[in-house]
Amino acid sequence: MFNSYDFRKAVAHFPTGVSVVSARAPGGSFIGVTANSFSSISLDPPLVSVSLNKSLRSFQHFVDASHFGINILAADQHAISSTFARAGSDKWSWVRSSVGPAGSPFIQPNIAAFECENYAQYEGGDHLIFLGRVIHLEINENADPLVFFRSSYRRLSDEVLAAADSIQNGSD
Repeated sequence: MFNSYDFRKAVAHFPTGVSVVSARAPGGSFIGVTANSFSSISLDPPLVSVSLNKSLRSFQHFVDASHFGINILAADQHAISSTFARAGSDKWSWVRSSVGPAGSPFIQPNIAAFECENYAQYEGGDHLIFLGRVIHLEINENADPLVFFRSSYRRLSDEVLAAADSIQNGSD
């Protein structure tokens, strides 16, 4: 048998990218929260998913939002991730940002950003799974990703990045 601590420790052994999920609250203010549960779901139509904890102060705003953004963070943006992982405070006051065509906040710079129509929502225990239909995206191919592994921020090694570039350029 295992407990929730053991389960959390085990899933921490799966390295993930780090994102900030963002939206607009009623009145137009920006909201955002760090999430490592981002995943691509479908190419046609272009769908992605992200899971948000139901205990978030801003949870209902995400549920009610017609659109949301997913900002994939770069290796040097661990401070942004830490800020958006904490409750309270004005998370957006020191972050450069822009907005997508539907008004979702984008952190600038980013590795990639997706603006999504709030397409569907599914129960997932203490989380709600948001399925988003991508309507706009940005890509920055010159940035390395922020990675979360064993409950710590990590960087991909130069060897891993070189291998990925080699595969992408078809030279491997």
